[in-house]
Amino acid sequence: MAAAMTRIYRSAARVAVAAPSMRDLVVAAGADPARVRVVLNWTDERIFHPATPDGAARQLVRRDGRCVVMHAGTIGARQGLETAVRAAAALDRTMDLVLVGSGAEERRVRGLAAELGAENVRFVERRSPVDMPQLYAAADYQLVMLRDLPELRGMVPGKLQAALSCASPVVASAGGDTAELVERARAGLSCPPEDWAALADRFWLAATIPGPARVEMGRRGREAYLREMSLPAGVDRIERLLHEAAGRVEELAAARMNLA
Repeated sequence: MAAAMTRIYRSAARVAVAAPSMRDLVVAAGADPARVRVVLNWTDERIFHPATPDGAARQLVRRDGRCVVMHAGTIGARQGLETAVRAAAALDRTMDLVLVGSGAEERRVRGLAAELGAENVRFVERRSPVDMPQLYAAADYQLVMLRDLPELRGMVPGKLQAALSCASPVVASAGGDTAELVERARAGLSCPPEDWAALADRFWLAATIPGPARVEMGRRGREAYLREMSLPAGVDRIERLLHEAAGRVEELAAARMNLA
């Protein structure tokens, strides 16, 4: 299989990858670096855009004036949300962690929160995607979690694009491309994955950042999304890639004709 992929990479006029680290992988597998293009995934922009929370969203997400960090999505093995629960439990008087969703690890994560007596960790049942922008807006930050696994370092989870498109500042407990995108856009805070003490430090810092600065983080994140990850940006990159590929094929065809 590896040999077959190498032949494909070497013969392809262009190769598109969905994350920067994937570029390094296909180059290592034999692709010409000059032919590899990064096309980041986009979110459903009909749904995920800046919103103003209504009373129901605020009531669901907030209890008082404390900083709220929300994780929306799957509670699974890849996310490692036990790290977030431990970090939040250390700051029970400073911030709230709201977990919206469900998944295979939900029971384990709920059990840990109960064991630690983390009353500032709350669980909300899975919601329809159309409800999420208002919930995002009712929170102060969106949490993006990935465990420290080699196969996840080149992964950009869809919740990152959704949060940035909604102008929500981000706290990322992840390595690789996810953390790099957040830091480059200056759209939030990041720390190494599976390090609850480092994440607790990021939660504490997030809670101390004034509201206007949080809004500015969200604005920068949305600008980065529109520039680098949006549907129009992706279509433009794919269109350029196809034009380049067509030109490359024409060049090869002309070279063969000259040799004939």
